[in-house]
Amino acid sequence: MDTLAYTQLVLAWENPSQLTLQLHLQFPKLSNQAFLTFVPLIFAACWLGGTQPSWALLQPGDTGDEVVQLQDRLAERGYFNARSTGYYGEITATAVRQFQADNSLPVDGIVGTSTEAALNLTTSNTPPTQTASDILRQGSQGEAVRNLQNRLRELGYFNAPATGYYGEITATAVRQFQADSGLSVDGIFGARTRRALFGGSSSLTPAASSPRRTTIPLRQGARGETVVRLQNQLQQLGYFDGPATGYYGRLTADAVQRLQTDRGMTPDGMVGQQTQMVLQQNAPTPSVAMDTNLLQRGSTGEAVAQLQDQLRQLGYLQAESTGFYGPLTETAVESFQRDRNLNPDGVVGNNTQAALNRALSGSVAASFGSGARLLQRGSTGAAVTQLQEQLRQLGYFQANATGFYGTLTETAVRRFQSARNLRVDGVAGPNTQAVLFQTLASAATPTRG
Repeated sequence: MDTLAYTQLVLAWENPSQLTLQLHLQFPKLSNQAFLTFVPLIFAACWLGGTQPSWALLQPGDTGDEVVQLQDRLAERGYFNARSTGYYGEITATAVRQFQADNSLPVDGIVGTSTEAALNLTTSNTPPTQTASDILRQGSQGEAVRNLQNRLRELGYFNAPATGYYGEITATAVRQFQADSGLSVDGIFGARTRRALFGGSSSLTPAASSPRRTTIPLRQGARGETVVRLQNQLQQLGYFDGPATGYYGRLTADAVQRLQTDRGMTPDGMVGQQTQMVLQQNAPTPSVAMDTNLLQRGSTGEAVAQLQDQLRQLGYLQAESTGFYGPLTETAVESFQRDRNLNPDGVVGNNTQAALNRALSGSVAASFGSGARLLQRGSTGAAVTQLQEQLRQLGYFQANATGFYGTLTETAVRRFQSARNLRVDGVAGPNTQAVLFQTLASAATPTRG
């Protein structure tokens, strides 16, 4: 009879809705002593069975995004060092038990309401601090992935184009960053990796002044303002003799290794938190503020393209204007600086730019200051379309105006330059464009009789 009562207790636990029926059918057969003994137990089972869903929010065997969020939260607290898989297994349960023990909670390895509150965790689909969509992993795609790839590339971990697709190359870059940053190496961009890479911001676009960025490991291949600051610090300490280009190349790595050797550190050529701390403690305060408008090797953009146009007009640069400040541009700048009795460092600061403007003043090339651009083979856009239309009007260009500066356009420009006694190079610079406009204006002026 006692065994039968135990059976009823188990049934009540597994299916409380059947409790009333089981009591009605079985209790008349129990002895008075058994009835008095097991009725309190059965009512306790009824209470436990009815309340189980409210406290067993997450438990071993569960899967899904909520488990991923739990694992990430435990990792943030230092209790979970494995990869966030979304499966609530023994490793997760052990981490939960350890957290519960440290926080004076019932140690059962199950996330109930008290453990949920202590972890500041929610089991809804939209957690207050991080949603499932915030976690990026292989297969993810979109603008968030593209921003992640751009940030990794800035720090020298990602050398491929930013495609917006989280593939193996991106995962490898994330793993390398995690290893260098002392994080759990799983190739998944979760909360801890986000904070290490972007600082405390929840956005994937780091603030320009974020102090966290100075402690991110820098390595060969990194580029940007952080590298410029590093190179300036190394220069002030006497370890770096080259210009602050903003590119972390072999020379910068060698300088870092010499610093690390002198300070008794592992000479790995990477700037981690310890190396950055040494730099900050030993670097003197510069007496002159750094020129934020410098153009130098490694610089890119419209300002570089305009500089190259100017150097071409003055005869110092023979290559195309690409918008990238490489060795050819640097050599051209050094030549110009020597001719103007300036420091030939290959860097365009205020003095060099002023000298360029003076050299160009009084000529047609001075129109660069008002925004005119060289048009040459490979150029595209509305300005090319307009040039082609003008050449068509004058009979030098027979094809359709496509907006692409190709061989036909270059040939037409050469023919026009030859006919107007201009330098024949196939490049539509300010001088060529000015003569072209003047020719069109003259052709459009009606003849008065």
